[in-house]
Amino acid sequence: MKILISGGHLTPALAVIHAIRQRSPRTQVVFVGREYMQEKEKMQSREREEIEKQHMKFYEIPAAKFHRTHVFRNAEEFFRFIPSIKKSYDIIHSEKPDIFLSFGGYLAVPLALVSRGLGIPVLTHEQTKTAGMANQLIAHIATKVLISYEDSKQFFPRKKTLFTGNPLRPSFARNFRKKPEWLKQVPLTLPLVYVTGGSQGSHIINQTLRNILPELTQSYLVVHQCGASQGSSYLHDLEEAKAVLPPQKQKRYILREWISEEDVAWLFQHAALVVARSGANTVHEIAVSKVPAIFIPLPFAHNNEQVKNAMPLVDQGSAVILPQKDLVPSILLQTIRGAIRRKETMQKHADLAGTQEMNDAASRIAEYCFTLYEYTKHHKK
Repeated sequence: MKILISGGHLTPALAVIHAIRQRSPRTQVVFVGREYMQEKEKMQSREREEIEKQHMKFYEIPAAKFHRTHVFRNAEEFFRFIPSIKKSYDIIHSEKPDIFLSFGGYLAVPLALVSRGLGIPVLTHEQTKTAGMANQLIAHIATKVLISYEDSKQFFPRKKTLFTGNPLRPSFARNFRKKPEWLKQVPLTLPLVYVTGGSQGSHIINQTLRNILPELTQSYLVVHQCGASQGSSYLHDLEEAKAVLPPQKQKRYILREWISEEDVAWLFQHAALVVARSGANTVHEIAVSKVPAIFIPLPFAHNNEQVKNAMPLVDQGSAVILPQKDLVPSILLQTIRGAIRRKETMQKHADLAGTQEMNDAASRIAEYCFTLYEYTKHHKK
């Protein structure tokens, strides 16, 4: 069997690829992704790097991104959509996959349309509690829509919707005892606070954290994944801020542009607190890792989805939400200190939330791919 996968979201795609290979090492996987994180800035995405590390073919397509609000911009995007259909056809005609599996995002739309037109079964997976615009479009032509939360059933055709849960990357299901190489010389004598704004980083989170480094490094070991953005030198700016700290405090501020899956899993398992955005996959991995969190939801996320993703953990008492409009240095410092003071209580709630999370979603999705393949093969005869 050969499966074509596109990752609007790379994290769950990697989890399912691992499950597919565990189930059947001979199954071929071909991946279609983005060449750039941000098209205008021509900033290389990490998709190609991560996929080629897995020894899989990687294709990129120039996909159009249609807008719900800025409708006038859709005319411009339409002229990018036509070439993306052509490129999708060339890839699918060349690779001849048995199944197309999408993880949402605008890039998946032309691939789904071409797959459907060529009679290839289409599966799409939604990670959030709401529904992305691309997945709502793909749902109309998909063989099956796979969802992470029962809440999102309302957005898709009920008869073709299947609850699977959200795939978990394999590293987060293992107990990591070995510290990351870059952290080996750092003693864990203080509470570890891990701060991340995602792979591209967050300007506002980085700048707010920069302003409270002297206070934070007085009491905590801070590991900060600052991300990379073409227009901003986050790493350079933060290294400058680190350099003016006293030597002892410099040792307590560990700055990284990017952190691998295995090292993030270790950090989640050993941190006293995580400060992060609340994308669906981040929230899921935090819940499974049973770590207390402060979530700073993206204020412009579609349908307020990042707040909705975070709310179950907030309601259970293992996380708090700090709205971006309130994100100033004094409030971030106060919120981190408050969460560390309440760590014991938050940790109890985190332990309970973690035991309730489903960890077999990746194998469920992989198994459904094989079932669909067998069914399709049988009915073609």
